[in-house]
Amino acid sequence: MNKKINSCIQVREESSIRKIEESGKRLLSPEMCVYTNEDCTGFILDYYLPGVKKDVIELKISDESIFLGGETESVNYSSFYRLTCPIIPKEVEASYDNGLLRIRAPFKDIKLDMIDIDIK
Repeated sequence: MNKKINSCIQVREESSIRKIEESGKRLLSPEMCVYTNEDCTGFILDYYLPGVKKDVIELKISDESIFLGGETESVNYSSFYRLTCPIIPKEVEASYDNGLLRIRAPFKDIKLDMIDIDIK
């Protein structure tokens, strides 16, 4: 399913890029910083989107990737980021204040998806 989501995002990104090129806006990848939270149970991702209004930000998240889009009158921001560790998308929290989008994404416990195998 993640491959399907990622390919849909890629197609959508390519379509958006064509529209942006036709509009004459600059296409930029936003400045970002990724780090683990204080207790090392998840990521914190900071995206800098100066001048972007909260209601035009598009944020899509799967357990392995993040897509972000937003625009101002002269700039269209777009970013796709593949995460190094899986997260729990339904528990992700995002806040936006004065051009800073902060995403808090808890790590997925990979042991939950593991099964025991009998060794013969």
